[in-house]
Amino acid sequence: MKEKIIAIILGRKGSKGIQDKNTMDILGKPAYSYSFCAAKNSKYIDEIFVTSDHEEILNMAKKESFSTIKRPEYLCTDEALFEDALEHAYHEIINIIKLKPKYIVVLMCNSVTINSHLIDTGIEMLDNNLVADSA
Repeated sequence: MKEKIIAIILGRKGSKGIQDKNTMDILGKPAYSYSFCAAKNSKYIDEIFVTSDHEEILNMAKKESFSTIKRPEYLCTDEALFEDALEHAYHEIINIIKLKPKYIVVLMCNSVTINSHLIDTGIEMLDNNLVADSA
């Protein structure tokens, strides 16, 4: 069986620093659409998971045929840590796909400068350097 490469896209609803930063219009598109597009257009990512408490983000993820994970309330506060939300998503994904992925591409809904070329280059760097643990 081929090892899977997955993407986890994270985006919480209640940002206080920059309100609605994950859905704000950036050059005519919602911010999350940049991460969605980059993951979808990667030649290596096999499956995309979106974890959020934001209905717009989750609904658009479903329209893109991405798998969605409803983020629990305790991970939707200002005190909740990004790494805790990431760990929650990872464990949910392992329960869904029933195997440990080869690589995990971690993206945020407000990463508007990401593109599929950057993702693919990072994956190729990992494939070519067996001692590297991230790119």
